[in-house]
Amino acid sequence: MFWKVSSGLIFRGEESKLNIMLFSSFSFEALARECVAVALSPDCDFVLGKTFVAHLGASGNMSTVIRRRLPTDNEAVDVHFVSRVCSEESWVSYWLCSTRTGRVFVGVGKIPGQQCIGVMDDSLYHQLRPDEDAVRYVGLGNSALGKTAQPLKMRNVAVMTVPDSLQTKLENLSNDDFPLINIAAEGDNDEVQNMMEAYNSECKKAKARARKFGIPYKEPNSQAFQNWSKLQRLRANPQKGFATGMDISAPEELEKQQARAARFGTGMEKRDRTTYEEEEEEMMNAEMEEEENQENPIEEDALPLEEAWDNEELVQPHRFDPPKTLWVKPPDTTIEEDENQAVDSMETAILTPDKIHLCSIDWAAFKQIRTDDIMAHFSIYGPSYVEWLGEVSCNILFQDKFSASRALQNLAQQLPTPPPHNIAESLSESPDLGNMGWCLGSHPVRKIANDRFGRRGTKARFLLRVAASTDVLMHKPESTPAPPPGFSTTRVLGPGIDYDDSSQMQRPKKRRKREMRREPQRDSQQNSRRESHQSSRRESHQNSRRESHQKSRRESHQNSRRESQQNPRRESQRNSRRESRRDFKNKKQNEETSSSGGEHPLLSKGLTSSR
Repeated sequence: MFWKVSSGLIFRGEESKLNIMLFSSFSFEALARECVAVALSPDCDFVLGKTFVAHLGASGNMSTVIRRRLPTDNEAVDVHFVSRVCSEESWVSYWLCSTRTGRVFVGVGKIPGQQCIGVMDDSLYHQLRPDEDAVRYVGLGNSALGKTAQPLKMRNVAVMTVPDSLQTKLENLSNDDFPLINIAAEGDNDEVQNMMEAYNSECKKAKARARKFGIPYKEPNSQAFQNWSKLQRLRANPQKGFATGMDISAPEELEKQQARAARFGTGMEKRDRTTYEEEEEEMMNAEMEEEENQENPIEEDALPLEEAWDNEELVQPHRFDPPKTLWVKPPDTTIEEDENQAVDSMETAILTPDKIHLCSIDWAAFKQIRTDDIMAHFSIYGPSYVEWLGEVSCNILFQDKFSASRALQNLAQQLPTPPPHNIAESLSESPDLGNMGWCLGSHPVRKIANDRFGRRGTKARFLLRVAASTDVLMHKPESTPAPPPGFSTTRVLGPGIDYDDSSQMQRPKKRRKREMRREPQRDSQQNSRRESHQSSRRESHQNSRRESHQKSRRESHQNSRRESQQNPRRESQRNSRRESRRDFKNKKQNEETSSSGGEHPLLSKGLTSSR
């Protein structure tokens, strides 16, 4: 036996090469959230054009793919089947079979041949490939990438031969005989199950149409069977958060708390974010909290309730208010004929207690906030997924309704209904947010790390409420709204940054064009101004150096004169030495002249005069 790791897969095989006729079935059990990869290769490595790979639970545990990559232009021969076959809570059995004709079958269960997921018919390649390209090695691994990659556990790995009767049974199977496998049905509701069945039926029709008319198969659009928000969550396949399992606000639990308080002498004070919950969060994230507290201390007073109506006129068009039937006190309104469609949608709207809807008050600051920041803010209550709905709103999903209730109770403040008088007087239309079910977040959400979307320390205030069934996106957004005024990814933003310079957004068109025409002139003027400034600085520097040099020479001369005046004896000695040197020089010249007979020095050397 030997093992070899390649491309994230572990290959296993016998020292003696196994013939494809002998290797026909491979079974194992796995515990994984998604993307269990099984490779069948002729070599102990991944070989393009020769290795088959079955991806069980691909695309966020929404499909199974059998693929053989070709060595040219990133092309591949593959087939897709709708299924949910991975589970991180219980062991799941899988099997793969390859027949004599080159077909590869994949299924679930401990008995090969039963509960078949799909088949890949590659008989043409099987007829053309030589004997040395037969499957002899098996590779196991996790094909998920990035944050979705999770540890993979396997057991009971076995390689065996399959009798001719089973191979004959597999060869007679058709695509219509494959059932829809949904291992994760326990965690899904009936809506998801019905969507998968409808989508699987449409995929079969498209495949039959492609075979009948000889056209390429095109996978149907999954958005026709489910809303965009639900599809995004299913594809993300988020990890499950922890479940509280009990309602701490139920009368039975409150009675138990009071009994414990009376027995042990403890108070029934409400826990808030600044006491018990902060200590628990610091224990879970000690290092991160230690760094964050240096710049942004967490222990601060809760936000005033009046701030819930800040930026109301500009945030309200982007806010998802619940239907009026879900308000605390539904208003009495008359139903008009043109509102029948809206009324029907409101009648079907229900609360989703395991989901909290969030809407930000500070648009520019919240645009820097990402999923990791929101998950960190609600971390002590075990959120499982953040479902984005727009620029200022999102849903936070929890494992059960009790965890969501605890988060809403401890991280938000109830708003008064009706609004305070000062709010009603300052705004032309002051909505009754408290009656709608909105609560103000006790503390703003903070950005925990620098990235290309913003800077660490950015804070944004927000509103919370229990989500409704209407808080979803039915279709994928086709465009992205323009950034709000005051937005920047290079600065730390916070409350009050939004809409600071909103008047600039309303400038007349002619004025903007005039400023655009003036920009080149302004740039040339700035360049000329900069060059003149540099030349003047250079000249001033040279002049200062020249003046300093002259000044130093002048000072040294003055110092020497001053010393001579102060020490007349030294000056007289210096003059006497100068006179003695002059006398000695004159005496020497006279001696030379007398020795040459009074002739000219040039004639004494034998030189004749030109005259």
